[in-house]
Amino acid sequence: MISTTQSGVGRKKINYEQTPARLREGTLAAIATVLREKESLADFIRDSVEKELNHRGAKRKPPEGGAE
Repeated sequence: MISTTQSGVGRKKINYEQTPARLREGTLAAIATVLREKESLADFIRDSVEKELNHRGAKRKPPEGGAE
């Protein structure tokens, strides 16, 4: 039997916005050398962007729907 209710299981949606980025040659290789165990390139980039936004004092609106 298939339930019509959502159980709340699964990942939290994090892909609210996407953008392609062009990086200098060698950047991805440099990032690969500093990734933590089980950390993805996407995780590294998201964390880096968040840290830089906080560093620069960016004020942002909360995402639509109230979820972060």
